[in-house]
Amino acid sequence: MVRAYYISGPNQYQELSMDEVETESGVLYCKVNIQAILEGKDGLDEIKKQTGYNCDQVFHLSSESLTEHVYKETVTEFHKEHMHLEHEIRCVMEGSTCFDVRDVNDDWIQIVLFPGDLLILPAGVYHRLSLVEENPNVKVIRLFKHRHTWRTFHRPELEHQIDFRTR
Repeated sequence: MVRAYYISGPNQYQELSMDEVETESGVLYCKVNIQAILEGKDGLDEIKKQTGYNCDQVFHLSSESLTEHVYKETVTEFHKEHMHLEHEIRCVMEGSTCFDVRDVNDDWIQIVLFPGDLLILPAGVYHRLSLVEENPNVKVIRLFKHRHTWRTFHRPELEHQIDFRTR
């Protein structure tokens, strides 16, 4: 079951419901039928229809499926704080992973996801992905509006940040 809690700021270690996560960060959560997706019945049809995100890609981040160098490089890159100009939609199919997202006060909220957990991160929300130490392998399905427009913008090292949120 999905879990969320603050990992920085004055509320550090405070657990949050997913409704509170939405209020504090704009991140949406839903549970999907992972069995339907695995059986090729695509349990994501309704979400694709509602969002217009019709391109998908299965991504398997595993030390067994990638060379050691590529695996370490990919994990490092995903953990860098970044954002996108389009919403980011991710559904965990196997394993587990953590999405750390910035709230409206720039504090970190960590969301721990398991199979069937789906997140929609609004465009402009800074975030990072990390693996769960007990199980450093995860398979996710990523949804895109247009694959060729997907870009990552790393957080600038500025004293005053610009808020690109588009919720």
